[in-house]
Amino acid sequence: MRILALHGYGTSGAILRSQLDTFISRADASYEFQSLSLNTSSHTRLLSSHTGLGNFVTGPFLCYNSALAPTDIQRCCDLLDDVVAEQGPFDGVLGFSQGGSLALTYLLQHEIQHPDAPPPFRFAILFSTIAAFSPDAAFGAEVLASLTPSDLAVLASFPHADFSQLSSPNADKRALVETLAHALEIAKNGGFISAETEDGSAAFVGSGTKRDYSRLPRVMHPALLVERVRVPTVHVAGQKDHAGLVELSKLMRGVCDARVMRSLVHAGGHDVPRLAKDVKAVLVAMEWAVEQSRRQVW
Repeated sequence: MRILALHGYGTSGAILRSQLDTFISRADASYEFQSLSLNTSSHTRLLSSHTGLGNFVTGPFLCYNSALAPTDIQRCCDLLDDVVAEQGPFDGVLGFSQGGSLALTYLLQHEIQHPDAPPPFRFAILFSTIAAFSPDAAFGAEVLASLTPSDLAVLASFPHADFSQLSSPNADKRALVETLAHALEIAKNGGFISAETEDGSAAFVGSGTKRDYSRLPRVMHPALLVERVRVPTVHVAGQKDHAGLVELSKLMRGVCDARVMRSLVHAGGHDVPRLAKDVKAVLVAMEWAVEQSRRQVW
């Protein structure tokens, strides 16, 4: 059983391996966890570590993408394509924080582009996932095209706009832009991504209704998708994690098939489970996901 492990923002494959030490040591001995190891040129190198790692963790501190626009996310998907082709096949994927978000994006995009093809991973274990971002600049294009002059006036102060003032019907508009603003605010203010991360707000500055949205990140909100991740998924959040991040993790459950999904809460914060009882619970859930995956036919 081969499982690809994707690290979080401001960490690395080696740091994730250390974080998962207890989890891996108690997993089935036949399971091989392979951290995504790449040349640092394939990552963006950061100057500081992820919030919560402490002062004694050594770098390099990396992230798969330091920006969230569709072209940046597509580069990450291309990277995973190469890894799966060159180092695969993998049975499952495990992702923490940004790694979990990337895993969800990759699985969702596969459902959108190749719905009749076998998935690149047969199950997914997702720790503290924040939000999945689309690699497709056409995602949400109809919603953006529906923005009226009054909507654009409201969004001129994005990401701090009063989204309740968007013209009706506004459910899809709010799903796209308010969710993005919420995710950016939580992640930046909490130190989970750089405060300098591009937010796409330049698209809402100016006059006229013709705008360039190419750098605007697109959250893959379940209300804006008909596709769902059909492989078994296990979603794990920390009881002491930032409340807003937990809400985003819950939102991301909505892009997965509820019939083959389990969710757990561990005693820690924005981290992988550390306590023995929490590790055991996740391992039991992972075995359930593996068994469910064996029952699926593609």
